[in-house]
Amino acid sequence: MKNFKKRKATGYIWLVYLPFAMSDYFPIKSQTDWFWVGMGLLFLVSYVLVTEVPRWHVITMPLELLITGIFSIFAFNNYLIIFPGWQIASLLARRPKKYFHWFLGAYYLFIISGLIRYNSYYPGILSFHNMNGGPFISIDISNFCIQFSQVNGSPKSIAPN
Repeated sequence: MKNFKKRKATGYIWLVYLPFAMSDYFPIKSQTDWFWVGMGLLFLVSYVLVTEVPRWHVITMPLELLITGIFSIFAFNNYLIIFPGWQIASLLARRPKKYFHWFLGAYYLFIISGLIRYNSYYPGILSFHNMNGGPFISIDISNFCIQFSQVNGSPKSIAPN
């Protein structure tokens, strides 16, 4: 139980970047800023629910991805979509690969759609710097941790010397 609580705590460390991702909307000057701050709060609630309530993952994981996708496409803010790229991908490591593939498809669809829309507003600035390998790295690290904990949890009589 102690390791489980520690794992949850490490999931919150990424929220240190949330103020930077939301800094474009402060100080609040318009109704649009209020909308994006409200969406940011909704993202924060969904992030906490994904971390804390596993039985709601069917609802909260797609919701978190949808919120960050809306930021990417309509606010030209690809910083928030990095959060589910790491968090959700690592949580899907214990589930069948098909769930990760669906997540990955939606994740990159949002990023590519956001970049295409951004390029339509500012032609010639299409940049794929946010098309990182975050989800791939996250699921690989999670799979390694799962395998490592299974090996360390095995009885010593069958463990290699």
